[in-house]
Amino acid sequence: NVMKCTIIALVGLGGGATAQLNPCCTPVQWQGERGGLFAEVFTLQPELLGVGEKTYYDYQNNRLRLDVKVEALNNKDNEFEGTRIFRYDINEYYEIVNGTCSVSKLEGDLAAFCVPSNAVKEGEATIGGSLQTSGWSAVNGDYAESLLVSLQSCIPVVTAVANTRFIDERAEANLYVNVTQYIDTPSVFDKPSNCQSDNRVFGSFDLLDHINTDLRKKLDARISKHN
Repeated sequence: NVMKCTIIALVGLGGGATAQLNPCCTPVQWQGERGGLFAEVFTLQPELLGVGEKTYYDYQNNRLRLDVKVEALNNKDNEFEGTRIFRYDINEYYEIVNGTCSVSKLEGDLAAFCVPSNAVKEGEATIGGSLQTSGWSAVNGDYAESLLVSLQSCIPVVTAVANTRFIDERAEANLYVNVTQYIDTPSVFDKPSNCQSDNRVFGSFDLLDHINTDLRKKLDARISKHN
């Protein structure tokens, strides 16, 4: 995959310098689309899925919305759309799956989306002739987790995860597009209509950990298949 190889090359620039930056340089509000994910479903008929996630991150007001869409190349039964709304400001969580909405209790807070405090700067690169970026990486167990951010405003550009024990395997990565440093429609956080209460309780939510966990699962699935 050309995009993934390019990402690894970009993040690898600089040879593991020890420079640090303000870990929470990222904006307190931003929205954008996370995509470029493709997963094979290894059944009798292999399937290719395109996965996208629209993110509305509002750390300033302690709230988050994720709109997930899965598109299938062949079997439409594998397609999925869902919405998750975290309202830590009022301790409520809304989840919409297949048109059905539930509301649960929230405890804790929305974690800040930060360059990890243990990350080291791996280098800088210019993308598309004009976008200046810096790459940061941190090793957590068997995984090297990288984050590429814009140099000017620290907006996320790429997240990537590689397994340090299987260096011959390609990394899993996400590309962020249409990112803005504001929420253009605050009403996206409003309580959906016809939500039914349930007895579930959820704690704090870390968006970057959610993204990296998703990438680790996809990477592990491919490694398991090939080994």
